[in-house]
Amino acid sequence: MSELLQIFIDVIVPIFLIVGAAFWVGRRLNPDIRSLSTVLIYLFIPALSFRTMIRLPIDGVQDVVTGSSAAPLRRSRCWWRSCGSSRQ
Repeated sequence: MSELLQIFIDVIVPIFLIVGAAFWVGRRLNPDIRSLSTVLIYLFIPALSFRTMIRLPIDGVQDVVTGSSAAPLRRSRCWWRSCGSSRQ
């Protein structure tokens, strides 16, 4: 029962607090929706994207450092040159 209460406090209560605060701000302050959506688009979405990119693990860094990821590029460039030279 304690685990269920902890989940409720950690997950459900913050959601209700945010919804309640948004309802209160909407009723009391009557914000302009157009300016609020502009702030969300130009400020908060890039911040969320940056935060998400920072937290993602980068798996291919070792390949780039050792140069093994460049091998397919070199092969394709050689193939392209051989195709180009046969057309001339």
